[in-house]
Amino acid sequence: MSTLNTALSTALSGMTAAQAMLNVTANNVANLDTPGYQSEEVDLAALPDGGVGVEGLYTDDDAMDPSADAAMANGGSNVDLATQATNLSDARLMYNANAAVISITNDMYGSLLDIFDNQDSDQDGNS
Repeated sequence: MSTLNTALSTALSGMTAAQAMLNVTANNVANLDTPGYQSEEVDLAALPDGGVGVEGLYTDDDAMDPSADAAMANGGSNVDLATQATNLSDARLMYNANAAVISITNDMYGSLLDIFDNQDSDQDGNS
């Protein structure tokens, strides 16, 4: 049973990380026209017992489009919508993959319970 719990825990950590990515992406897009706003990224790291966790947020000036630097100089932000669209897609894929793990684990729990129910029925019929 602990293997199934580990699968659920790992998937939950992935969904939590995906949610953090969605939140940061939404915040970046919402601040697209905010003067001086610097785009943030989520820093993910593997957890010792499996899964993924959010280590923190960072701004990465080197990864931005040069036109974003010009926008910052003119009182805009350095948010690059193409980067944000990619981050949104990554978060969606991560969320969907972990949701599939949870669904499969749920099916496995259901099958295990069915086996126990059938054993109980067989034992009651043999008495």
